[in-house]
Amino acid sequence: MSKRPNIVTDHEKAIEAEIQDARAARDREMRVGMDEIEIDATEAEPFIRSYSRGPAKHEVPAEVQAWIEQEDRDQVQHYRRIYKEIAELAPLRDVWVEEFFERITGPRGYSVHAGTRRTIPEGQIPARPARPWRLVW
Repeated sequence: MSKRPNIVTDHEKAIEAEIQDARAARDREMRVGMDEIEIDATEAEPFIRSYSRGPAKHEVPAEVQAWIEQEDRDQVQHYRRIYKEIAELAPLRDVWVEEFFERITGPRGYSVHAGTRRTIPEGQIPARPARPWRLVW
């Protein structure tokens, strides 16, 4: 999260400094808690690679075809790197989701508009699907 804009008073500055220090400490703890995991290459394959109109109806020049294949390799490499980062964050993401649900069901709820706040009853919180977090590419 970023810092709040338009912080003017000394009190606001002190509170914001506390918030940012707490976030930095939390992030340090999370980095320590993240496990390095090995990802199987077949596990990290994109589900749908593209939506296209099919192969070109004309002959594709060899240099263009080579460029397309290189771009494909590069994109899959990026996808696998991001997939690995997402997988490593999964346990932390579960904690973040729980904290979020606690905030929106707690006594303060969340801001709807201006000073209007709303609390969501715990019965309306959806159950987490029994599947790994998905990477949307």
